Amino acid sequence: MQVTTPLPPLTNSGTAPRRNALERLTFEHALWAAMCGLALLARAWMLGAIPLNSAEANAANAALAVARGGSATLLNPLHGGLQAALFALLGANEFSARLVAAIAGAALCLTPMAFRDQLGRRAALIMASLMIFSPTLWYVARLADGSTLAWAIAMLTWAMLRRGRATGAAVGLGLLVASGMDGA
Repeated sequence: MQVTTPLPPLTNSGTAPRRNALERLTFEHALWAAMCGLALLARAWMLGAIPLNSAEANAANAALAVARGGSATLLNPLHGGLQAALFALLGANEFSARLVAAIAGAALCLTPMAFRDQLGRRAALIMASLMIFSPTLWYVARLADGSTLAWAIAMLTWAMLRRGRATGAAVGLGLLVASGMDGA
């Protein structure tokens, strides 16, 4: 019994048929996926073990008030809104207060992937590895203040602008405006 099917013949235009998404995966894709998992694991590991500092606690209390249906002034509306949604889903604790920052920090570490054409594939992988293991980026990605989210959005918006994707860049700029004074 044959497990694989042969490729269909060339089309009338002489081009080979398109391969599906699984057939196009490369070793580089596997490396990026592993880096994504490693970045998320490094930033989420024991995320709720340390109590919130006063600035984080003030922002988390405002987000908690919004999650409970009250009104509060969110200095960073995007981060505070995401925190409020997580508080409603996961409960209010240190882990859920810092989860947005941890995910944004992992995304920030993967932004060299968007600049592979300029950096080169190997240099982009090395840069991402250095960002994953950077103690400064690790520390900042574990603070519930919204700055990591603003930086991740800024880098992804820049990548969209470079590629000429106006809609994605416009969405990114809108999210930067919604990120409040932390993004300034």
